[in-house]
Amino acid sequence: MKDSHSRAVRRIIAAALVLTMVSAPMSPVADMLNFGTKTVNAVVYQDNATVNASSIQVDDILTAGTTIYSDTAVTTTDITYQPLEGADTYDYLSAGQSVTLQKNYKVTSRSVNDDTNMLTLVLKEMGVYTVTWLNEDGTELKTESVLEGTVPTYDGTPTKADTDEY
Repeated sequence: MKDSHSRAVRRIIAAALVLTMVSAPMSPVADMLNFGTKTVNAVVYQDNATVNASSIQVDDILTAGTTIYSDTAVTTTDITYQPLEGADTYDYLSAGQSVTLQKNYKVTSRSVNDDTNMLTLVLKEMGVYTVTWLNEDGTELKTESVLEGTVPTYDGTPTKADTDEY
């Protein structure tokens, strides 16, 4: 009995999936991000959401296609975009103006200048990675796109042929 249990455990371990990640982020596609990921105390804005800049908080995630608008609660909204590579870029929105994001971002800083009523947001670009789940024999089981910092999941059952050792 002990030997068969030990063999079963070794077989499960041997049948573990191999996770491979593409090292460079791919172009984000909003439709691939419909997995409802949440960060602690944060909101994920996706599916072409429209969001008031005043409601955005640190750690919120804004996916490509999200539109940020500046309402009358602030006179201007200053947005700094920090890309994965290259120089920062900026948007300055007056009340009533909006911008639609082309990439995925996490809010890393938020402040309001009470004297000027200016909202400042700093958004750090998030990578989108292709994850491929492979069976022990190299057969592809599933390919998915996931946001940086998100744990990919595989719900299927991998297989492995019996061997003398397993």
